[in-house]
Amino acid sequence: MTTSLKKKKILLAKSSGGGSSILTRVQGTAKVTADNVSTIAFTLSTPPSVGNAIIVSISAGGGSTPAFPANGCVDNRGNTYVLAQADTSASKAQRTAIYYCSNITATGNPFTITVTSSSSLWMTGNAIEVSGRITVDKMAAGESSGATATPASGPTTALTANNVLLIGIMTTNFGKASLVVESLTPPWLQEVEELSASHSVGEIDSRILTNALGTTPSGNWVMNSGDQWVAAIVAFKAP
Repeated sequence: MTTSLKKKKILLAKSSGGGSSILTRVQGTAKVTADNVSTIAFTLSTPPSVGNAIIVSISAGGGSTPAFPANGCVDNRGNTYVLAQADTSASKAQRTAIYYCSNITATGNPFTITVTSSSSLWMTGNAIEVSGRITVDKMAAGESSGATATPASGPTTALTANNVLLIGIMTTNFGKASLVVESLTPPWLQEVEELSASHSVGEIDSRILTNALGTTPSGNWVMNSGDQWVAAIVAFKAP
């Protein structure tokens, strides 16, 4: 390869907006519910690969303080997790949280992730393994809330990467007959849905975009009836 051709390839990579690696979902845990407790645990059926990443998402209700601390997520292999998004209000009855491990350095079987909240909550969530390392690109400006039948996260700020993985999450305070995420191309993948009032009611969805630079995606859902809700969205990219 000539020097000039190498330079052209480097310039092309720099102009593509970063996050050049296409992220893929490797595996995910089943839905986990935990009711009126302060811990929830997720076990991956196959040990994740060193060098990949993990995203943990939780829809929750209850509590009287900001419920998810920065150091609230750990696993039994000693990897480090960062709180990407969480509620900041002491007055909300509904809450969301998204933690991530940007780079798995130790793995094994079993591989269990535990989230500990600052108070007893009703929690529903899951964990997914993502190919390669990740970091947060953009998110919506805070956690949206409302009292309608159409929960919405609001848009992220403009994405700086072409290839991103989105996590959209919402929770509401009463049981539902239906809860549907917006139909888009490429589509949202339903990670978790909980409709029973016996648990934390809500939905968690993931979506992979491969031409996202400069866009401002959002998460939008429709419920069969209006209630109090909170919603959030986070976009992850390769570092």
